[in-house]
This record gives sequence, C-alpha cells and structure tokens, in this order.
Amino acid sequence: MKLLLTHVPLARRQYYGARALARLCELAEVTLHEAEAPLDPRGLIAAAQDVDLIIADRATPVPAEVFAGLPRLRAVLRSAIDIRNIDVAAASISSSPTAPRRCRPRSSPACRG
Repeated sequence: MKLLLTHVPLARRQYYGARALARLCELAEVTLHEAEAPLDPRGLIAAAQDVDLIIADRATPVPAEVFAGLPRLRAVLRSAIDIRNIDVAAASISSSPTAPRRCRPRSSPACRG
C-alpha cells in the first residue's frame, strides 16, 4: 500500500515523531510532503497520483476535484478533529471512505498509551 502524509515537516515532527513515522513506514510505502507550505488541491493531486491512501493534516483541503483527479485513491484519513474542508459527498461518490472517527482505546492498538 502506498500513502501520502501531507503534513509539512514541522507539523509532521510535532504530530508523529521519529518512532511513529518509522512504524508507519514499516506498514506502507510512505511519501512525505517536504515543502513548508500546505498542499493546495492541485498540489495534492500531483503528489498523490500513485497512492492508495492520503493522511491529510487539517491545513490540506480535499475538495471534490481531488477525488475526481485521483481515481486510484482508496481512502482519505484526516488527522485532525474536523473534516470540514474535505468534500465528504465527493468522497462517497468516489468510493473513498472519509468519516470522523472516535478513538476507543480498547478497539485500536494505535490508541493505546
């Protein structure tokens, strides 16, 4: 599986750290967004052409044009509390599941402290 992590380098260090990022790289072929500015929709489409999954930070909008431009995309995960700048209707049409999820410590190893 190939995934794109959209966080800029500073945010990536704050959210993930070296250990978490290394573990993520064990699970998937990870592409990192290395620019200092967040991706805009056109930049996101260009960066995610061959990925299955996007893990998007809150600064990266995911409007309908992204889903239309990435037919291979299987899912979008938002690593923030809200999904207000993800076009959920377009995600539903494109078969890319996108939904807010609550972390339940007993149901997910990633949630365990």
